[in-house]
Amino acid sequence: MNKKTKQRRIISIILSYILSLCLVFTALVGVITFTSFNKVYLKSQIKRSGYTTNAKSEIEEYTSGYALSSGFDPLILENIITENMIKEDMFSVTNTFFNSENTAPDFSKLEETFLNTFLDDLKKRDITITSEIKVGVEELAETCKNAYISHVNIPFSDYLSPILNQFKPLVTITFLVSLALVAVLTFLIIKINNKINSMQYFAYSLIAAGGVSMLAPIIFSFNVNIKGLGLSPLSLKNLVVSYISGTVNSFWIVALLFFVAALIITLYIIKTVKLSAKAYNLTQATSTD
Repeated sequence: MNKKTKQRRIISIILSYILSLCLVFTALVGVITFTSFNKVYLKSQIKRSGYTTNAKSEIEEYTSGYALSSGFDPLILENIITENMIKEDMFSVTNTFFNSENTAPDFSKLEETFLNTFLDDLKKRDITITSEIKVGVEELAETCKNAYISHVNIPFSDYLSPILNQFKPLVTITFLVSLALVAVLTFLIIKINNKINSMQYFAYSLIAAGGVSMLAPIIFSFNVNIKGLGLSPLSLKNLVVSYISGTVNSFWIVALLFFVAALIITLYIIKTVKLSAKAYNLTQATSTD
């Protein structure tokens, strides 16, 4: 191995190492971009975590308790809240949170529904609705509405939404810059090596990136007891657990993609080397004849 070849090999190893780090960083930013900064991902987790079913049960428990303590039969509130209603309002709140829509759900109709339900029940029982009773029923209807709102709003959204939307362009730019850097490093490796050697260095980088990507969910699972989070109510806890777990587990997919790409490159190298060897043997046999 001459001096020039040795220098080229050292440079290629360094570039391959940097490329692997860039691939991991690109994967990290990509996962953040397509999960934490993506309304579609949050909506998918709302469905996957069973949030609407749990939230419906909790809302009915709260509103039934309020109704019962005020002298009403909780059964009169049946079917006011539906899972589809919760889902649609959650999706609308999510759109507002990510600033794709500027209109939050109108909950005044829900309060009106609760109010009319209570008033109709009083009329059926021939109870005279005095001004004091009406005020009390209005407060009860508002309390029931607030119980619903607390389950369809994103916690701390007024604080988190501006921060998220402020950093979203920066994250997107970082992702594009990291992709460009990967492209530059790839070009440099190809520039100073032949085809087979370039492929080998790419395979090394992909395998290393895949290995590092696997560490994220492994380290997370050993050091963070996500199911032990002290969040309440249960619907919110399940959603947060599903959201975080889905984000972390995305790195398994990233690692798999890196390993599959490395395998494809390796198989290509093996096939190319075999074909080259076969062509060389045929050339040698022909020249001998």
